[in-house]
This record gives sequence, C-alpha cells and structure tokens, in this order.
Amino acid sequence: MAPSAKKKFSLRPAKARPWEVEWNHKTASVVTNPFTYKLRKGLDKNPVICVFCGVSPGKGAAYKNAARELAEALHESDAILVFGGRPGGLMGEVSKRLVELSGPDSVIGVVPTFGGGPATEITDQGTSILVNNIHTRKLLMHRHVMAGGPGSGFVAMPGAFGTMDELIETTSWAQKGFINVGVVLFNVKGYYDPLWSWIDHAVSENFMNPVSLSVLTRAATASEVVEWLAKYKPRFENTAINWRVGN
Repeated sequence: MAPSAKKKFSLRPAKARPWEVEWNHKTASVVTNPFTYKLRKGLDKNPVICVFCGVSPGKGAAYKNAARELAEALHESDAILVFGGRPGGLMGEVSKRLVELSGPDSVIGVVPTFGGGPATEITDQGTSILVNNIHTRKLLMHRHVMAGGPGSGFVAMPGAFGTMDELIETTSWAQKGFINVGVVLFNVKGYYDPLWSWIDHAVSENFMNPVSLSVLTRAATASEVVEWLAKYKPRFENTAINWRVGN
C-alpha cells in the first residue's frame, strides 16, 4: 500500500474567517508596527474607550445585557469604542449595539491574524484593523485611547485569559505612568470580586502600594464606568511613551 501524502501544515484555518473573505492574501498586508500606523484624525474630539472582554457570551443573560448597556453608555457620552474586533460573545454585543446607536464610525476593531488582509477594512459594522500579532494589537489599542479626548480609558468586562492579560498589562502600565488614563472593572454579577480580593491581599502583604490603586476601580453599572473615566485624574501629567508618533 502506497504511503498517504502528508497534509501540508498551514497557520491559516481551512475555512476563511469573516474578515478574510475575498481578500488577496498574496498582495495585501497587515499592520506590523503600531507606532507607524496613522490613526484616524479627530480622535481627540471624543472619548476613546477600549473594552477588553470575552468572545463568549457567558452564562445567562446578565453579561450580554451589561455589554449592551455599556454600548448605550458609550453612545450617551459620544465615545468611540476600540475592541478586539471579534463578532461573537460580549465583543459582538457591545460593538453591534453601539453601531446601531452611533453608526459604524463609532467602532474600531483591532484583529490579530496569521493570514493576510488589508491593513484597514471599513464596513457597515465599523473599522477593522488587522495586525500581525497580539502585542501589536495591544499597543495599537493603547495608541487609539491615548489619542482620545477627555473621558478616554480602558474597561474590562468579564472574559478569560486574554482579557486578564490585557487588563493586568494595562493596569501595570497606568501604575508606572506609561499611560495617563484610568482602568475600570465592569463588575457584572461580581465577576471581578475574586480579583479584587487578591488585590487587597497583595496590599496587605506589602507587595502592592495602595497608592497604585488610584488607576483602577470597580463599577457595578455601565453609567458608573463612563462617569468614573470622565472624572479620572491621572497620576502623571506626561507619559513615558510618545503615543502620537507616526501621525
């Protein structure tokens, strides 16, 4: 019996993902350097709020309802949403609802991909920016927020390891003065209570300075989220990074 041919390994899924359809992977490119990517003009006229959250809807309706309520609060504050760009789960709930209320110009998704694709794709669901890896994605998210107007900042809704990675890194950067906006835990159903208990424990064991907690808070409602960001006073006047390079 003749040996079977080995299947060629590919990082690209066999089935095209929604943002890959009809794209020419041989000639298109993705963003590889977040500091040379030219941001949309006029971001400083609105709050730019980056939402970290899961691609799962979670258990029960409370999480999806909270995501839609957050979108409504963003709409009321004329905010621009920056998020992970996925169409499902809580990501999809907050982005689709905001598009319904504020239109596609209010939504910017930053999507990591192993396949090719245009650097920017504008559709009736907002702008999608394709990047080559997770690190570029996070840095480009930060650049958008730092270019925003008063009330800009970061929000963590319930999610898994990816959300925690984004949340912890962003909070650490705010603590060190790399960014001068605040971070809010949207504490739906007490989701982040265990994390807050760990923070309290870290403070009590002298591993964390309580002064550092000024960059982070918990909010029980969507309105509290945007209100806290609007009132946030940065710990540092100037950041240690020039986030506006490339424009």
